[in-house]
Amino acid sequence: MIRPILLCLLCLLPLSGQAQNTPPGQELSPGAFPPPPVTQDGLPLLEARPNFANINALGAFIDGVVESRISRDHLAGVTVAVVKDGRIITLKGYGTAGNGQKVQADKTLFRLGGISQSFTWTGLMQLVESGHIPLDAPINRLLPPELAMPVAPTGPLLVRHLLARTSGLESTSFGHTIRTTAQSITDLGTYLQRYRPKSVRPAGQFTVPSPYAAALAGTILSHVTGRNVASYMEEQIFAPLGMTHTSLREPFPQSARESHVLPPAMNDILASMLSQGFAVQNGRPVPQDFDYRSHYGPAASASATALDMARFMLAHLNDGAYEDGRILQADTAKMMRTHLFSNAQGMPGTTHGFREYNLPGGLQGIGEEGHTLFFRAKMVMVPDLDLGLFIATNTSSGTDLVSAFADLLVARYFAPDRATANQDASTGAATTSRPRPITKADARNLTGYYLSLDRPFTLVEALFRAPAASYRLSLDDQAI
Repeated sequence: MIRPILLCLLCLLPLSGQAQNTPPGQELSPGAFPPPPVTQDGLPLLEARPNFANINALGAFIDGVVESRISRDHLAGVTVAVVKDGRIITLKGYGTAGNGQKVQADKTLFRLGGISQSFTWTGLMQLVESGHIPLDAPINRLLPPELAMPVAPTGPLLVRHLLARTSGLESTSFGHTIRTTAQSITDLGTYLQRYRPKSVRPAGQFTVPSPYAAALAGTILSHVTGRNVASYMEEQIFAPLGMTHTSLREPFPQSARESHVLPPAMNDILASMLSQGFAVQNGRPVPQDFDYRSHYGPAASASATALDMARFMLAHLNDGAYEDGRILQADTAKMMRTHLFSNAQGMPGTTHGFREYNLPGGLQGIGEEGHTLFFRAKMVMVPDLDLGLFIATNTSSGTDLVSAFADLLVARYFAPDRATANQDASTGAATTSRPRPITKADARNLTGYYLSLDRPFTLVEALFRAPAASYRLSLDDQAI
């Protein structure tokens, strides 16, 4: 299909279960809402800004989508949160978290991978708001001297470039992003010094995800405030929003906790609620050992419940506040929802901290996605609808579900074109939305060979990753 391929071109360069109840105090009664107008086929009538009322229908649809994928992809557990119009309307947990525990949306922590960066960018924007960090400041002014980045001939790397993911830094991962023993973890500063990537394009030219750049942002936050990143997040983001089951810390074994190199470990209570990760073996999910990310924690080490992620989304959708807590002033929160950069006109790019997503019906989403070896997670907010969606799975085979979830819900309930939403009546499994058509002449201009910018350029690693990062697009009578 054309639409998914178009989204893939953002970073390409041409060469030639069991549902959980809504938490106390947030119970929602479908009867409290007026019945929604319906179309001739009995589906809720969509408006430019729909007032979604049928909560039971939404829950049943989510159950159908998730449970069908659990069965098909052999997923151990899934957790989901949906927020709308300033309220949590759906919290669900499915399957097992391992160790004999069921997934509970308000208690079970799932690992977030790259969604950790959303906390880091929020913290960085707090310092922009307070005047401690100018957006156009060179980052070397804000880093410890030993972590200063080489200045390219085209100019210094700025705070704005970090937020936009336009650092120009080479993407590398072999041998340093994953640690399977706590004893092999270095502190953040040592990691940044040891694995400093080269600049392979001018800063500000293309948006390409860079965990290293996010880790630099966390280091700036720590250096400016004098707090380690995990503690800063707990005090300035998680506590104000009541996110009591969220942490950047990881559960180090007791034998490793005396190390002067390791950051403080996740407390034992949270660690007991952290889901295990699973991989599918012989058609069933099998528990796996923990893989550590604390050495570049601001980019990848966070864990959270679906309930806490709902609170985080509500704060960003509500101009920085949730209930009695506030993490950003309204103008700053609006900046984080405002477009900053994209690689091409009309393509999704970044805001001041979030990725942008094209959604069915021409809607625009913002958020982040992430993975570890065995977890997959995605958060999408749709400011025009005052809507937020979060989903995570603890099984490595869950990529398809997590990637498609936001599109499926938006297409089914909120996209202006009802034809984009399809559902298999026999299984309840939703299908992906139909792409908006483009002309064959437009499609023909996209054919050719492509190589991803999200790859190594100068290291031996490039020999192994380049083939996997190359694409050939061709056109036939049906699709590109």
